[in-house]
Amino acid sequence: MINASQRVWVILSGAEKASVLGLALAGASVDEVPVGGVQGRKRTVFFVDQDAARDVPENLIASTY
Repeated sequence: MINASQRVWVILSGAEKASVLGLALAGASVDEVPVGGVQGRKRTVFFVDQDAARDVPENLIASTY
């Protein structure tokens, strides 16, 4: 049902979510990380705090939305 949406927003917060976010952005399967299978038909946006984004390569971080 979620993947049938035009746009999906995912909110992650805290250092304990850093590995989850990294795996999801690296293309992990839904079996590895459930959020890895979330994808909006037009756009998927991850809203994260600094702790959750600590291991994300800078080239994957958009400066604007």
